[in-house]
Amino acid sequence: MMPPPDGPKPIPPGSRVVPYPNESLALGGGRWLEQTGQVVTELPWLECELTPATLEYWEATAARGGHVLSDLIEAGG
Repeated sequence: MMPPPDGPKPIPPGSRVVPYPNESLALGGGRWLEQTGQVVTELPWLECELTPATLEYWEATAARGGHVLSDLIEAGG
């Protein structure tokens, strides 16, 4: 599939974006949040950064694992 001729379209503000299935969120301090909600110390796949578009997704993922995302990020930094 060819990309649009004028480049990728920007993500509308407030849109919920899901990362690729093999990405884990970098928490800092050598820790990552997997999409299962588990915090790991070895990067299993690819690392991604938190963006405004993925914030809602990662907050829900952390909650599934029994965590609060802001607590995980603060503990790593």
